Formats: sequence, C-alpha cells, structure tokens
Amino acid sequence: ERSWMKFVMFRESGCDSGNARGGLYKGLFQFAPATFNAKGGVNIWDGADQIRIVHQMYSSSGGSSSYLSSQWPHAHNAYISIYGW
Repeated sequence: ERSWMKFVMFRESGCDSGNARGGLYKGLFQFAPATFNAKGGVNIWDGADQIRIVHQMYSSSGGSSSYLSSQWPHAHNAYISIYGW
C-alpha cells in the first residue's frame, strides 16, 4: 500500500501538493474537488488530508486493482506494469 501510494503520488503530481497542473485536478493525487469533498476531504491543498483520503479509499476497496485503476488509471497501470500486483 505504501509503495503504491508513493508511486501514484509521484506520477500524479511529482509529490507537490500545490501542483494543480492548470486543470481540473488538484493536489498530490490530482483529485477533482467534488470527489475530494465527497470522500470527506477538508483542504485539497493539504497533502496529509489527501493521503488520509487515499488511504481510506485504498483500505475500503481492499486494495482492489480494478477500483484503483478506475480512480488513477495511468498511474495505477504503470505501477502494475513495473511492479506487478
């Protein structure tokens, strides 16, 4: 779980919680604000808040590869191709 989260965070934002890449998605894991808020997030620019939400999502899915792929398709699939599941 920890290595997956680090990998996704790096692929999504370069580990920069202030990285918005000028688009809809924001923060470490590049959440859409509506999704982040719906998952119980408080401050989309707070890296610890994003990590907490992703940990919750990962844990509640039981680490389901299909669920994680639907949330972070490019980063998750890259992780699978490099490290397997």
